[in-house]
Amino acid sequence: MILISNADHYIGYSITSHLGSHPDIRSQLRILCQNDTLCTNFKSQGIDVRKTDYQHPHYLSLAMRNVDHLVLVVGSQVDRVTYARNLCRVALRSGIKSIILISHVGALCPNLESSLLDYALVEDEIISNADCTWTILRADWIQQDFHLWTTYAEKYRTFPLPIHASTEFCPIDIHDVCASVASLLLVSNQGSGSICVVDELNDRYAGQVYTLTGPQVVDGKNIIRSLINATHYTGFQFDQIRPRDLQHYLHSLQIDLSFDTRLKKDGARIRKDDLKSDTYRYNIIKAPTRSDQQVQDFLDYFEWVSHTYSSISIPHVKLLTNKPPKSMDTFFLENAISFKPRE
Repeated sequence: MILISNADHYIGYSITSHLGSHPDIRSQLRILCQNDTLCTNFKSQGIDVRKTDYQHPHYLSLAMRNVDHLVLVVGSQVDRVTYARNLCRVALRSGIKSIILISHVGALCPNLESSLLDYALVEDEIISNADCTWTILRADWIQQDFHLWTTYAEKYRTFPLPIHASTEFCPIDIHDVCASVASLLLVSNQGSGSICVVDELNDRYAGQVYTLTGPQVVDGKNIIRSLINATHYTGFQFDQIRPRDLQHYLHSLQIDLSFDTRLKKDGARIRKDDLKSDTYRYNIIKAPTRSDQQVQDFLDYFEWVSHTYSSISIPHVKLLTNKPPKSMDTFFLENAISFKPRE
C-alpha cells in the first residue's frame, strides 16, 4: 500500500493521478487530504481517500495501517513542517518500509528567513531520524505553476516575473516529477504484464537525494520566444515586476472572474477524469490563498535564483525514468490557447 499526503495540493494531486492511471494500482493507493471535495473523483476511481487532521496522531495512525510506502508531499500550509514531522514520526512507529519525500530545490537556500527553509527542515527530519529506507526528490520550479499566469498574459500581453530577463532557472514538467516517483515505487510484473507496487525500495535509491529539473535552463527571453512561437502573437513582452506586485496579482486571482471561469472548467474536467491520461498537467485545482505559503514560496524561489546560479539542469530525471524530461517549449505549445491574448 502507498500512502500519499496532501493530495488536495497540486503536487500530491498530480502524483495520485499519475499512479492511479494504472488500474491495477488504484486499490493499493491511499491518500490524505484536508479538503476532500478536491479528491472526490479519486474515491470514485477506487482510491482510498482519507480526510485527516495532520495534528492528530490517532488519525495518522489509522491512515498508516497496512502501508508500506509513504510519499510525503510538503503542502503549502503555514504549519507544514509540523505536519510533515508528525507524518514521519507516526510512519516510523507504524513500521513503514520507506519514505519518498517530495522536496524543493530551494531546500539548499541559505537564507534563514526564506519560506524555502521549511523543505530543509523536513529533509533534516527524515535524514536524522528515519530508521527506514528513504529517498528525497528535490523538484525545481514546476512548469504547470505557470497556469496561474494565463489570466495576466491574456489581459496584458506580457509575462511578469520578479527577476531580470537574463536570470536563468530550470523548470520541470509535473509529469516528470510524477514519473520519477513511479520509477521508485512501481514495477512491471513480467509474468502478467501488469504493474505492481514494489515490496521494498531498491537499494540503489536508498539514502539518495535527486534533483529534478527540466532539460535546459530558460530565462525571460526564452519564455517570450516560446510564447510567441506557441501562440503566434508577436507582441508578447517580458515584464520584470516587483515581488509585491506579483504577490498582489496571484492573491487577487480568487476574485478574478476570468480566472474563476477557468477554474470552473478545469474543475468540471477533474470530476470526469478517468485517470487514464495526464490531464492533471492541464488543470488548476484551486486558487492561491493569503493563508498559505504557496505564493511566498514562489517569491522566495525567484529571489534565490536571482542572486545565485543554483537552478541548473541536472540529468536525474532521465537517470530515474530512462526518458528525457519535457521542455518549457512543450508546455507552452500544449497550453498556447490559454496564454494567447484576447482580441
